[in-house]
Amino acid sequence: MSEIPSDRRVQVFLLKVAARCNIDCTYCYEYRGADTSWRTNPSLMSMDVVASAGHRIFEHASTHGLRKVHVILHGGEPLLAGRPFFEQAIRHLRSICSPEVTVQFGIQTNGVLLDVEWLNLFREHSVSVGISIDGPRAA
Repeated sequence: MSEIPSDRRVQVFLLKVAARCNIDCTYCYEYRGADTSWRTNPSLMSMDVVASAGHRIFEHASTHGLRKVHVILHGGEPLLAGRPFFEQAIRHLRSICSPEVTVQFGIQTNGVLLDVEWLNLFREHSVSVGISIDGPRAA
């Protein structure tokens, strides 16, 4: 098996930007499990942590000759972080890694908070969107 050329390799990084959720799924391992430590943890990732993660991602990409990385913004429900947070985080992560490393973004969301403004932001920054089909039985 031949090795993938470094200009073709992509590494995926998952950043849990929001530690809360806006729906109450009965099967949720995070919020319905025995471990309730989430209650005392920060509800949102700070921009300092975003910057630190960005530097580590760039360091990893540089060390391993990666020209592209994919960052998935995740949660809980990541849209709870708000559009200003996303705008700043995306710009900040790209500025840390550019021009040597291209950063592509994705988000995994339950979709409840999606609206035209969110979709415009995602289009502007080429963010791919994954929708989790979750929710309580009634939903």
